[in-house]
Amino acid sequence: MLVEFHPLSNMFNSQWQLKHDYPQQGALLELPGVGDYVGTAQGGLSPAGFEHGMAAFVNPEPCYLYRWGLAEVVSALLGAGFQLEALHEYLYVNGEQPFAAMRPLPGRRYTAPAAVPAVPLMYALSARRL
Repeated sequence: MLVEFHPLSNMFNSQWQLKHDYPQQGALLELPGVGDYVGTAQGGLSPAGFEHGMAAFVNPEPCYLYRWGLAEVVSALLGAGFQLEALHEYLYVNGEQPFAAMRPLPGRRYTAPAAVPAVPLMYALSARRL
């Protein structure tokens, strides 16, 4: 099972404002260094336990995302001889709050604020090599 953020989640900035086009053709998106999102989630991404580590971590290395649309990912798998078994989209993310004012859900999940239209924030797919 492969779980990824949905392409739509890469279109918004942290304040839910559209900032980037829908991802296509592996478009490169360069961002400042990845922060300590596991530490910021304070246990949401580490269900076996959490301990505070280094405070105010700043990663000096940039982050490079190669952005592919959902259809491109599925088509690549099919083209490589995989059979798609399941594809699901979710209106929540697990364990962390990558956007402002997210509403908590049971099971360490978060969804969009009430004032923001619901969009898929994550997908899961399962494929088997033929």
